[in-house]
Amino acid sequence: MELKEISLLLADSHYTYGLLGRDPDIPACSPLLYQLQLLDIREKPDPLDLLISDRIRIGNQKRERGNFFFQREEFVMAAQSYCMALHVLTTQTRVRRKPGTRDARGSYVTPLPAVLCLFCLFCVVILWNTQ
Repeated sequence: MELKEISLLLADSHYTYGLLGRDPDIPACSPLLYQLQLLDIREKPDPLDLLISDRIRIGNQKRERGNFFFQREEFVMAAQSYCMALHVLTTQTRVRRKPGTRDARGSYVTPLPAVLCLFCLFCVVILWNTQ
């Protein structure tokens, strides 16, 4: 799409409200037609440059989305969301050293402390084994 362009998107029910729908206006298993307009284009931030607090915030958003799908019994989508949350939380990050202790590039890579939700990990393992 181009900036300011308007487009129509027909989304299958699997990607919208799924088997449950949304009472009272969207029945179960209903495809939806969206009208979209591209208002802005932003570059995706380099994951290595994200602060730990931002990574925790993003990981929490992905986990919440997984919980949403899990409650709707859409287990594959839930597992995908949990995996994305774990990926965001366990990837490495770039950190600046104190002045006088920099390497040739001025930075080094250090592992982010593993922040794992055991329930999420349990769900991913169970769902992986059932497929």
